[in-house]
Amino acid sequence: MSAALSLYWTGACRHPQISTRRDGALCAHDYPMFAAVIERNGARIVVDPGYAPRFFAATEPFPERLYRWTTPATCPAHGALCTQLGAGAADVTHVVLTHFHADHMAGLIDFPNAKIVASRAAWNAFRARRGFGAVSSGYLKTLAPEDIEVRLIFAEDLPRVSVGARAAPFDNAHDLFGDASVLLIDLPGHAEGQIGALIACADGADRFLIADSTWSLGSLMADAPPPWPVMRFLGAPPRYRETWARLRALAANNREMRLIPAHCTEAAAREGAKIPDNRPV
Repeated sequence: MSAALSLYWTGACRHPQISTRRDGALCAHDYPMFAAVIERNGARIVVDPGYAPRFFAATEPFPERLYRWTTPATCPAHGALCTQLGAGAADVTHVVLTHFHADHMAGLIDFPNAKIVASRAAWNAFRARRGFGAVSSGYLKTLAPEDIEVRLIFAEDLPRVSVGARAAPFDNAHDLFGDASVLLIDLPGHAEGQIGALIACADGADRFLIADSTWSLGSLMADAPPPWPVMRFLGAPPRYRETWARLRALAANNREMRLIPAHCTEAAAREGAKIPDNRPV
C-alpha cells in the first residue's frame, strides 16, 4: 500500500533565527507551520494539523499569554487545515501528533471523529504539566479535545517493525496500518515523546516527516543545530543531538529520501505545499 502526501500552510510564528540554529542571526524570522495530509486507500490521515485561530483564545489568559508574547503567531481563519480541506475534512480518519506543542495541535479539535495517534510519552508529558510548567514546555491544555483520552492510540502499542536499509541508521518503527505505508519513528530530543512519520508514497520516493528535529533542511545540512540553551529549555540536548546525527547520516546515505521538517519553507516548496494566496505577510 502506498500513499500520496500534501502539505498545507496553516500559519506562522516569528522569533530570532538564532533560536533555531546556532549560526543564525539575531533578527526575527518567520517560521510557517505546515500540516501534512496523507491520502491512503480513500481516507485521509493528518500529521500535525498545525495552527488554527483558537490559538489566540487559548493564549488570552495568563500564564498562557506568555506563549503568544514569546513566539508571536499568525493564524488566520482561512489558514486552518479544516477550512482548506473543506468537505474533505470529513474523510480524516486519523490525526497523528508528532508532539503536543501548540503550533502543531491547535487544529486538532476540528477533526472530532478522527482517532488521535501519539506516543504515550508525549501524552503523559502533556497531561502532567499545569500552569507555567505547561506553557514553558510549549503546551496549551485547552487545545486538546475533551474526549481525547478515549480517542488516543499510542504508537508504542502498534506493531513494531524493522525499517532496515530504508531508513538506516534508524532501526525500527511503529506500523500504523500494518502495511508499512505509514511508519512512526521515535525522534527524541526536541519534545518528550516526539515521533516522526515515514510515508511510502506512490511516486516511489519516501517522505519522512521529521517534525521539529530541525527547523530547516539548511541548518541540518550545515550541522547548525539550535544553541544549547534552546535545546535544554524545550527538551533534552543529548537526545536532540543523537536524533540530529541520525538524520544527517540518513540524508547522506539515502539521497532519495525526502526529509520534511514541519517549519521548513525549502522542503515545503519542493513538495508543492498549498499556501493560501491571501495569507498575511
